Amino acid sequence: MKRPYGLCRVYLFPLLLVLLLGFLSGCAPQMVAEASQQSETPQVASFSPQEEPPPVPEEEPQPPPVEPAPPPPVVVEPPPPLPETGLYIYSVKFLWGEAKSEREGVKPANYATAVNIHNFLDESVTVKKKAVIAVPQGQPGIVSAYEEFKMGPNWAVEVDGADISNLLGLPFPPQSFVKGFVVIESPKPLNVVAVYTSSTSGVFSRGFSMDIEYISPALLPSAPPEPDKLLDTIIDADGVVTSDDGIPGAVEVSDGDLLIDFTGTTNYFLSLIGMFDTDSSGSWTEGDDLIAHTSANVPKVILDKDGSLTSISVPDFYLDALTTYWGIRYHDANGNGGWDNGEDIVLDTNGDYIFNGN
Repeated sequence: MKRPYGLCRVYLFPLLLVLLLGFLSGCAPQMVAEASQQSETPQVASFSPQEEPPPVPEEEPQPPPVEPAPPPPVVVEPPPPLPETGLYIYSVKFLWGEAKSEREGVKPANYATAVNIHNFLDESVTVKKKAVIAVPQGQPGIVSAYEEFKMGPNWAVEVDGADISNLLGLPFPPQSFVKGFVVIESPKPLNVVAVYTSSTSGVFSRGFSMDIEYISPALLPSAPPEPDKLLDTIIDADGVVTSDDGIPGAVEVSDGDLLIDFTGTTNYFLSLIGMFDTDSSGSWTEGDDLIAHTSANVPKVILDKDGSLTSISVPDFYLDALTTYWGIRYHDANGNGGWDNGEDIVLDTNGDYIFNGN
C-alpha cells in the first residue's frame, strides 16, 4: 500500500505545478490589459441621490496687467550762467611757517598753503597776483606789487610759500609765522583752489592735517560804457545871407572850438536875435526859425527854411535872454566878443561850451 502513495506524490505535484503555471501564463496578459484599461478610464466621483455636488467656484476676473509707468525724463540742469564781464578777484587766505603759540591766532603747528589756479577756458588769459600780510588793526598794511603772468588754455599754475615770500620780499622759509591773502585778478573766470596743510611734532604726539577749499570770486563789474558822445548841431552858418542854414558851404566852426552865449548887443545887429519855437518843444529843433532885429528895428531873416515867416511874426523868445538855458550859442570866428553876421549859430547839446560835431 505504501508504494502507490509514493508514486502519486512523485508524479502528482509536478503535474499540478505545470497546470498552475499554464493557468497563470494564460491569464496574465488579460489581467494586464484590464488593469491598463482601468487606468485610462477617468474616475467619476459618485454621489448619493441625497447629496448635491459642491458648486464649482467661478474664477474671478483678473484685472488687466498694469504696465509700469515710464521713468521720469532725466532733466539736466544747465550750469549757472557766468557773471557779466568784469574783473574776477580771488582773495585766498594763506598761512605759512611755524606758529609757536596761540597768540598767532591759530593752534601751535607748522602751516603751509598752496594756491592752485586753473584756466579752464579755451583761450589765453592774463592774470595778476599779489600778496597782502594781515596785520593788527591800526597798523599800516603790507601789500606787495602786482606780478603779471599769462595762462594758456587749460593751463594750471601753483602759488606756494616760495612765491608768497618772493612777492613780499621775505626769506624762504619764513623766519616767523606769516598770514594774509594771495589776491588773484583775472578778466575771465578761473578755478582757484587752496590746499592747506599743518603738522605738529611734539614729544608725545604728532599730527598732520590737510584741507582743500574752493575759492569763489568777487566780481567787480566793468566800468559802464561811456555814453554816446552828444553831438552839437549847427543851426545856421550864413546869417542873413540866405533864409536857409548855409550848411555845409558856410560852416566855419570845427571840433574843439569855443562857443559863446549871445549878448544883448552884437557887432552887426545892434538889437536882438529872436527864435520861433514852431513845435513848442521848449528848445531849438529842426524847423524852428530865427530872425534878427537891426538898429532900425528892421527884421532880417536868419533862418526860415519853409518860408513861414511874415513881417508881423513875433519871436517866442530872444536869445540874449535865454541863450544859457536853451543852449543856443555861437562861434566867435573873428574873436571880437560879439556875434557877427555869418558866424555859426550852434545848439550846444551837452552844454560844455565846446563844439562837438564828430
